[in-house]
Amino acid sequence: MRKKRIMTHRSKNRGRRLNKQYDQHRYSQMEKGVLSLLYTSGKSLHHDELGRLSTTTIDKKTLTEALNGLLAANKIIKKKQGFSLSPHLSLGQANLVVTESGYGFATDVEVEDHFARPIKDPYIAKHHLGSARHGDTILIDIFNTKSDGRSEASVLSVLSRQTLTVAGYIRTIKQDKIIVSPEDPRHPFDILITTIPEFALAVDDAVLVKLEEGGGSPTMPVGEIAKVLGNPEHVDTKLCLVTTKFDLPHEFSAAALEEADTAVAAAVRDGRRDLQEITHVTIDGEEARDFDDAIAIHKEKNGFRLFVSIADVSAFVKPGTHLDGEAYERGTSVYFPHAVIPMLPATLSNDACSLRPGEDRLTITVEIAFDNHGVPHSAKIYRSIITSKRRFTYDEVQAILDSKLSPPHLDDDLRTLLDNCAELARLIQKQRHRRGAITLDTPEVTISITDDGKAGEINSRHRSFAHQLIEEFMLAANEAVARYLTERAVPTLYRIHEEPSPIKAREFEHYAASLGLYSSHPIAGSAWYNEMVARAQDAGQGYLVNSLILRTMQQARYSPENPGHFGLAAPVYCHFTSPIRRYPDLIVHRLLSHLLELPPNTPVDTAAGTLGPFSQLSQAGQHLSDRERTAVAAERDMAGRLKCQYLADHIGQFFQAVVSGVTESLFYVELIDLMISGVVYLSSLDDDYYILDAKKHRLVGDVTRRILRVGDQLTVCVHEVDKRRMRIVFQLICPTSE
Repeated sequence: MRKKRIMTHRSKNRGRRLNKQYDQHRYSQMEKGVLSLLYTSGKSLHHDELGRLSTTTIDKKTLTEALNGLLAANKIIKKKQGFSLSPHLSLGQANLVVTESGYGFATDVEVEDHFARPIKDPYIAKHHLGSARHGDTILIDIFNTKSDGRSEASVLSVLSRQTLTVAGYIRTIKQDKIIVSPEDPRHPFDILITTIPEFALAVDDAVLVKLEEGGGSPTMPVGEIAKVLGNPEHVDTKLCLVTTKFDLPHEFSAAALEEADTAVAAAVRDGRRDLQEITHVTIDGEEARDFDDAIAIHKEKNGFRLFVSIADVSAFVKPGTHLDGEAYERGTSVYFPHAVIPMLPATLSNDACSLRPGEDRLTITVEIAFDNHGVPHSAKIYRSIITSKRRFTYDEVQAILDSKLSPPHLDDDLRTLLDNCAELARLIQKQRHRRGAITLDTPEVTISITDDGKAGEINSRHRSFAHQLIEEFMLAANEAVARYLTERAVPTLYRIHEEPSPIKAREFEHYAASLGLYSSHPIAGSAWYNEMVARAQDAGQGYLVNSLILRTMQQARYSPENPGHFGLAAPVYCHFTSPIRRYPDLIVHRLLSHLLELPPNTPVDTAAGTLGPFSQLSQAGQHLSDRERTAVAAERDMAGRLKCQYLADHIGQFFQAVVSGVTESLFYVELIDLMISGVVYLSSLDDDYYILDAKKHRLVGDVTRRILRVGDQLTVCVHEVDKRRMRIVFQLICPTSE
């Protein structure tokens, strides 16, 4: 009994110590105000100065108590010149990202010179957020850095509000007020509308709300309805919601539009090689909206000569213009099933820079000579003028290659061109596989939109050889350009893909071994992953291994440093082939144009504003990588909304699915034909109690020993769809494979 009392006493003391440490970073409002004033002023301040600088009337006694508390906690120090921040206190300015769960992270942290910038974005607990909202610029106190480099932070003040417009749904309408619930779960509050608009409103209407600065409370700010979006079921309303949620720039300024029009008339055609007699064609998807790449090919005695001609956007978009600044801000075009938010105005993206058949276009051409084995042995790069002879679609090319289609007016030279393209592409593909490039066959999902603006058919299909053909030629051109710039020591933005972490690679190896999959290649090399994929495909475990490899891989990104591209097994690689829709490609085009204007052996100067609206390539690489990820997230978000809308009309229907992930309380499934993801809660299974075996990515029945593992195929039915939160719940019917 005595021993138990001692343990309880120690436990209480430990709790007090933890609470004391916990309370060190839970400041009173006055303490936060003092620290913020000292930080923003950048100098020591006396008691009276702090009172005068405050934006609100403060009580001297309360201020004195706050100063004494901060002095006792060693957060500030007192000198003859007044109070100043303690050198042990790590304050910084940051942007706030709030998660759906309510906690946050401080991103883009800027700290004083004598403090090291955090390795990872500091974590901010709910109780340390104060009145800060997602997107705000905040002042934080950074503390408690852990062994993994992740620190914690507490919000001291909001330096500026970024989230001034919020999309949401009308929840209640009364005579004197309206309540709007934000549709983005990162805004965990309702909005009070006290100014009732004259236009008609209905419950569940989607609206845009402009928040009042300082109005209301953190749990219910005050706002004004700025725009009624209408029926949230319509695809155009969904587009507005996605645009607002991800803060996507979607309107060009009048200045940028005027510059685009002027650039078309001012573009210089002189000094270009005339390739109009060389037969170029474009091959794109049926729904393609812009055509920035064209190909031509000659079969020669000792191999092939490939021409990849890319729209020369650098001839139209000049550094320092409004047009360039807005393109850089967007970073990339964003594609949705029914619309696109372009990086460039339609004057350029759909017209002057689009390689439409029968129209002269300014291009930069990469001319690559291959031997009879598909190995490149030389390359030339030059500015050119081409005229595309024909626009093909992927389906059309595939049907021609399969001899299933003989379209009218298909000249013999076009048929020969396509045959030569197929022959060279297979040779290049073989060489790329030989060097170890990783090939994961992921299906493409298409969503059609009905006339009334809702999700229609959803289809998934694997890429045809026609897709792969164009991809091989674009990869070859990108590598050739990267080699050209690297050999000339020109700083550029590489597209890099770093090796997986050794820990993740080892975890994958152990799990693959548990499935009986082994490789003759050295562990974690690209050839090793390729062999695993091939063996898994033969064993009927392709989905499982493909998904696990994707989780093991790092994300590709843009950087001026070049560790190579792991997935492509390429020593150097950059993006050059899509300057209409990707700003990194435009940077590369400008560098090439700058180089091509110089006499041979002239030292390269990439300064003097040739790169665009940024001071350093590293800064551009980070920004453009972020914009790419935002675009991908927005595209997935829109697809998720449409998929939920589709399945909401199929409650109770059965589908074939595959297990894509497991946790202690549920497992994830993906519908095989529709590529729609959802969950099955373990609580809904009444045949057994299932235990997670995380190392083997499976759930094991406690009594029956039945196994549910990633990759298993099942039959499920649609049980519940939450369209607002984009959550789909399935129920397990029966397994279709053991």
